[in-house]
Amino acid sequence: MSEEEEEYLTVAELAEKLKCSISTVQNNVRKKKWPHKKFGPRIIRFTPEHVEQIGDMAEVPVLEGKEKPRSIKEMVSQLN
Repeated sequence: MSEEEEEYLTVAELAEKLKCSISTVQNNVRKKKWPHKKFGPRIIRFTPEHVEQIGDMAEVPVLEGKEKPRSIKEMVSQLN
């Protein structure tokens, strides 16, 4: 599929795909937490790459065989 034919998802379509509310998508866009394309003040679209990036951001690593970290600093040190 060429870039001209790239399929864009609307806010409602992304919310349906992610099984979340439209307001969740809107809030993450407004807070600039999720990648998106903006074609005007009210026209927000998501590419397949954006959807993949959003999915990757939702990944939570599993800390196997280790105690639950007591602080963020401790968690970061366990990830390294």
